[in-house]
Amino acid sequence: MNATTASRDGGMAAMGRRLWARLRFFGDDLLIAAVVLLVMLVFLLPSMVVTIPARHLGVHWKRFGGGTDIDSVRSEGTTLIPPWDILYIYDARLQSVDREYEVLASDGLKLQVTLAWRFRLVPEFLGELHRYIGSDYTETLVGQSIGARARDVIAIYRPEDIYTSHRLEIQNQISESVRYDIRHRFNTELRSGQEWVLIEDVLIKRIVLPGGVEDAIVRKNVTRHEVEQYALMVEKEGQE
Repeated sequence: MNATTASRDGGMAAMGRRLWARLRFFGDDLLIAAVVLLVMLVFLLPSMVVTIPARHLGVHWKRFGGGTDIDSVRSEGTTLIPPWDILYIYDARLQSVDREYEVLASDGLKLQVTLAWRFRLVPEFLGELHRYIGSDYTETLVGQSIGARARDVIAIYRPEDIYTSHRLEIQNQISESVRYDIRHRFNTELRSGQEWVLIEDVLIKRIVLPGGVEDAIVRKNVTRHEVEQYALMVEKEGQE
């Protein structure tokens, strides 16, 4: 029994010596390989570790895995990706954009209207939105639709209606028209009829009327109020 144990211990010792000899023989090569791997890790680590800010979302594009991953969206925090892939980050918070448009009223007068709209992304459809439109969706999908629908709606009204009593009505009509556009006029091969971007509201911030028209509207309103006030005075005197 002791002879067997001694023989086994001797064999293990011999194997250890041979392994150590091999390590000493390849030691320089192993050291060089370790240094190369460490340098590669240092350079590749920034492209592998991605931090997604608060209330932002990430869309993973896989170079060797079929392109855009539309089935899952990365949430805020730190995430790891292969160095050859790309993670596109989108702002998922409530956003606001304002832009000036040139429109025509019902009587053909040219107006300068500044519109502001508030919107936010729909997280479950962000992968498809990135694949079929991209990060410029605020202009391609939303901005152009708002400009077109604003021209259609405002063309129904007279300048004094836009400037005074019908502003809220016009805002609501533009909002509903844009929501319809996004839901029904942007469809992918996967699904249709979805609200790809949620439009919270569209606001008319500023209206610039042609020269002299604004003063004419103001004078007309002043005259109307004076007539109404005079009619009330006459009615009161008649009652007395």
